[in-house]
Amino acid sequence: MLYLLLLSGTLCIAGAYLSYAESSRAAWFPWAMGTLGLACSLVWAWAVRLEPDKAKLYAFSIWWDVVTFSVYYGLPLAVCGVRPSTGVCVGAAIVACGLVVVKVYS
Repeated sequence: MLYLLLLSGTLCIAGAYLSYAESSRAAWFPWAMGTLGLACSLVWAWAVRLEPDKAKLYAFSIWWDVVTFSVYYGLPLAVCGVRPSTGVCVGAAIVACGLVVVKVYS
């Protein structure tokens, strides 16, 4: 299942990068993002099909969220030159904590 996380992470990296690239303001951008979103959905469906154990699928979903969160919050900071305010950083940290709490206690 690790290969599915790597595949979805790669698709998320492409989507996050395209979201911040100046060249993405073209008419093809929504179509590219739709295609990436469809591909991510298909990877998720593939994972569900391969994992019959609900507890393991749930654990996989936690890692799926961690990968998605990390890419879409981290890539703009690391690669795209985004410098958010302190309040935005605090909010992102609260979202991360909330994600953990929801996943652990649901």
